[in-house]
Amino acid sequence: MLALTLVGCIGSPAPSPPTSSPPNPTVSPTPSYKPADHKGKAQNVPLPVMPAEAKAHTKEGLQAFMKHWVGLLSYAYETGDTGPLFEVTGAGAPRVRMS
Repeated sequence: MLALTLVGCIGSPAPSPPTSSPPNPTVSPTPSYKPADHKGKAQNVPLPVMPAEAKAHTKEGLQAFMKHWVGLLSYAYETGDTGPLFEVTGAGAPRVRMS
């Protein structure tokens, strides 16, 4: 069995190394997300972006909006920044009537 495995590997070509472009010195790397812990708040939490389908006045649009809203709620909880959440659900947010 081992001989068959080795024979099968002999004829396969060696994988080519991945090609990469040289690093761009003007672009700094994106800082990575660090969850909150006993030492402090979360850092570099990505702000959720509302998908286009969340603006549709359909069942799917409502589901997409609610998924986005929960993402904003999580963002507010992790960062303490409630501004983005209140932009879509505060007193000044647009009212939509589903029929």
